[in-house]
Amino acid sequence: MPVYATLLVFYYNIYLVYSIPAVVQRIILLLIVVSTLLFPLATAIMLLQKGTISSLHMPLRKERNIPYLTTAIYYFTGWYLLSRLPVGLIFSKIMLAASIAIILVFFINLFFKISIHMIGIGGLTGILVALSSHLIISITVPILITVFIAGLLGTARIVHGKHSPLEVYTGFLLGFFCEWIFMS
Repeated sequence: MPVYATLLVFYYNIYLVYSIPAVVQRIILLLIVVSTLLFPLATAIMLLQKGTISSLHMPLRKERNIPYLTTAIYYFTGWYLLSRLPVGLIFSKIMLAASIAIILVFFINLFFKISIHMIGIGGLTGILVALSSHLIISITVPILITVFIAGLLGTARIVHGKHSPLEVYTGFLLGFFCEWIFMS
């Protein structure tokens, strides 16, 4: 979801990115893709091959601890690198909030299974709502699309028996408020 958020920020030409050259925008996007997608996926595949997790879906709560910790490390690394670039804080804030959400998920997961899918879509929704209200830009359509997708995703998670309604709602709200608070 940080990749989607970054692409939306670039697409809507928010005034914060006007001064960022195209080559730097590509570096920002590459950093986010590597730290939020490639490294976590490579780690999950490695854990699957070693037998630490039973599948990439990680249906058991106990299987999620190592992936959550390693993903948090990758996200914090992405945040650190982005915060050192001479660009606006928007991208590092997105990454810091996502990193903190994953750390919170790790601790919550010790006692309660939570939907990481809903944390992601909730986070993206929180980013868009914060950008819309604090930067006074009109992105109503993307906000409505993310809410619609959240509804579909949450319903699918419940219907297929992957999560309870409480796990879905908790995930969405955690993602939303982590990103919204940091972006605000």
